[in-house]
Amino acid sequence: MHLYRVYVVEVLPLRGHRYLYVGQTALSLDARLAQHAGGKRYCDQCTLRRYVVARSGDRIRLRRDLGKRLERQRFTERRDAERAERGLARELRGRGYRVRGGH
Repeated sequence: MHLYRVYVVEVLPLRGHRYLYVGQTALSLDARLAQHAGGKRYCDQCTLRRYVVARSGDRIRLRRDLGKRLERQRFTERRDAERAERGLARELRGRGYRVRGGH
């Protein structure tokens, strides 16, 4: 059985505006961040690889402070994690952040 969690990554591009990426994973947050940084993509909708890896030099970092409400919560069903992911992305957009992901 997998336990899923929601996370927030801040993308600091060399050009353009910084933005947040909201996702969900069954991996540890550090392992998932390493996958993103290395260009791993496990779903067709995952936008982080397209925006970060395609433009080398962009930096990414976990924003535990923005996902704190959900970071400790685990979901046994992926669809529940995806629902929480969408909700967090909506919340962050409402607070004025540029957000990608959260699908």
